[in-house]
Amino acid sequence: MDIHLLLLLLIAHIFGDVFMYSPKLSTGKRTDSHYKMTGSLLIHSILHAAVVWLILWKYPLQFKTTAAIYFLILHFIIDYLRILIEKNIYQKDELVIFKRRDILNFLFKKNSAEINLFLNNHFHKWILQNIMDQSLHLATIIFFVLMFDNSF
Repeated sequence: MDIHLLLLLLIAHIFGDVFMYSPKLSTGKRTDSHYKMTGSLLIHSILHAAVVWLILWKYPLQFKTTAAIYFLILHFIIDYLRILIEKNIYQKDELVIFKRRDILNFLFKKNSAEINLFLNNHFHKWILQNIMDQSLHLATIIFFVLMFDNSF
């Protein structure tokens, strides 16, 4: 397995989910409007694809373009499925969109009342959903690396 490629793609995924994260896109992905939801998911997935393309700058053009398209499509599908699951396990007024500072506050045990209420009521569902979501993303990264191992 090409560990260098694996690490680059993991960095790209983390960068896309953490630093390219936008509360506006996150809220847009969870709207009732199918058009706005799809558009927000598409923008989020395009940002991920762009990060993949850029982080693979030393690789041949065809390879990094294939990688970007692969991750655009699969990231879109995984996040779309996540949104569908969320709509079935949370009431519309229950779901809290975490911001970066909420995650930091959670890690340092300085949650707001809203975050505490959400986590007290939904922590197990929320953590399971995030583990499943990130596991699928990790599986797509590993599959890609194995699929293209030593092929360029």
